[in-house]
Amino acid sequence: MRKYIFLFIMAVAVLPLRAQTYEELIDKASKYEAKDSLAAAIKVYEQIISKDPNNAHNSMAYANMGRAQRDLGNAKGALFSYGKALDISPHSVTILMERATLYSDLNDYDHAIIDCNSIMNINKFDKDALNLRGYLYFKLKRYDEAKADYENILSGDVKDVGARIGLATVDEAQEKYHEALEIVNELIIERPGDPEMYYMRANLDKDLILYDYALMDIDKAIQVAVKPTVDMWVFRGDVQLHLKKKLDARQSYERAIKAGASRAALLDRIKKCHQGL
Repeated sequence: MRKYIFLFIMAVAVLPLRAQTYEELIDKASKYEAKDSLAAAIKVYEQIISKDPNNAHNSMAYANMGRAQRDLGNAKGALFSYGKALDISPHSVTILMERATLYSDLNDYDHAIIDCNSIMNINKFDKDALNLRGYLYFKLKRYDEAKADYENILSGDVKDVGARIGLATVDEAQEKYHEALEIVNELIIERPGDPEMYYMRANLDKDLILYDYALMDIDKAIQVAVKPTVDMWVFRGDVQLHLKKKLDARQSYERAIKAGASRAALLDRIKKCHQGL
């Protein structure tokens, strides 16, 4: 009896494995992604594409592979994968937006704008594309074009926070401080628990040479923030230093260092805190 059991096991062992279907491979890759096993997921997506190179669904496989490559820091590979996905589905707004965002992260603003333009050829009121393109125009100091994109968003949604912040940022860059302040004041009324709003207003206060108000606003930003940023502590120290509150400024810079700032980068500021004491 043992002999027959052994022969049966051996027979099963040498049977050819059933090839996994396209759908099963997609499911397998998705499970790897859910576990953050991105390198394994990429290998499965490569297998999926090679299994059926002409399958129209490969657009999704390429896009998912591009997303995984991006998360792993392989921007070149991700751009290639997004390009292959768009070769198959050139009108996919989702894929175009992902590639535009990646180009933006790489500071390749011109190519990012091209992808945003492609999205708006499909839907000229796409809010995400308008917001991103407005930001890109701002980075390129094309302020009038940035403003037009933000105003386009607000023509459909007067309360859109991103577009209003964008407009305030453009106004500040054009030294229209009072116009920017009017927008930020409205946002603070609507979002009293948002530290970034107080931080924005503190910067505008500083632009207007209102250092006492700037200090009040940055104090409020730090107070409502769950975890104040390095920039907040450094800004606070700079304002205190300007107001000759050198001991307070030193404490702010030390808090910035505890939050992750480089001591070397703040050394000159810290030295000024000791001058004349």
